[in-house]
Amino acid sequence: MKAIVTASVAQLKQAPKFECEVVDEVLSGYTVDIISDETNGWYKVRTHYNYEGFADKRHLNLDQSALAEWESGEKYFVDIGSADVLDKPSVKGYMIDNLTKGCIIKVLGGTVEGTQYVEVLTAAGRGYMKNKYPVKLRPAFDFKDEKAFRDAVVKEAETYLGTQYRWGGKSPMGIDCSGLTQMSYMLNGVIIFRDGAIKEGFPVKEIPRENLKKGDLLYFDGHIAMYIENEVFIHSSSSKYGVVYNSLDPKSHIYSEVHAKGLLACGSIFAH
Repeated sequence: MKAIVTASVAQLKQAPKFECEVVDEVLSGYTVDIISDETNGWYKVRTHYNYEGFADKRHLNLDQSALAEWESGEKYFVDIGSADVLDKPSVKGYMIDNLTKGCIIKVLGGTVEGTQYVEVLTAAGRGYMKNKYPVKLRPAFDFKDEKAFRDAVVKEAETYLGTQYRWGGKSPMGIDCSGLTQMSYMLNGVIIFRDGAIKEGFPVKEIPRENLKKGDLLYFDGHIAMYIENEVFIHSSSSKYGVVYNSLDPKSHIYSEVHAKGLLACGSIFAH
């Protein structure tokens, strides 16, 4: 059985209790597989990228008819850090929901005449959103334009610059290292492993350091970053409070010795 995530950000816990460690976050509009019976108000779930944890039942819609309707038709994602969903197409409308970047929605028509709003269907219901915030969900990447993809994933990662570090986080409210890389790839149509490792069954393969290009991934002990160019990389750092640039070049003012000396592997979806 599947369920729709209805909370803007639903935390997945290591065990079925609120005080337990967060292992992941799933955003509104994504679907998850229910893989255990309810335990104290929690369900064990599996995401579409094969990550498991316990979700609060209040953040899930288990209605299978609603699920069937939700999974049909074209999807969009919220392409701004935070977007209000209002009860009418006006800045004076009542806020019925607030969705973070990456949440999945449906757009129900064109811009409402005389406004800057479109009607949307979120996982929690209908409302109105500024028409520039929804972006069509990108299809699975087909490897036809490598440069465009590399540019796109770096651009996506850079939209999170300044976001605070949050263990298990996946949104502009707080994001961890693998959350940053996974979301940057996922919003461009590629599913990579949720944690900071190269794992069989996912498209990232190890490459030599000298083959690094824009958008490739850097792996450290328990950490992951995205390479940009000229030894510069972007990552979500717990020690630096969030998403920042650093460099592997000792001559750079943003040089990080711990990362330069701690690089374990490099990975790319374009490895041959």
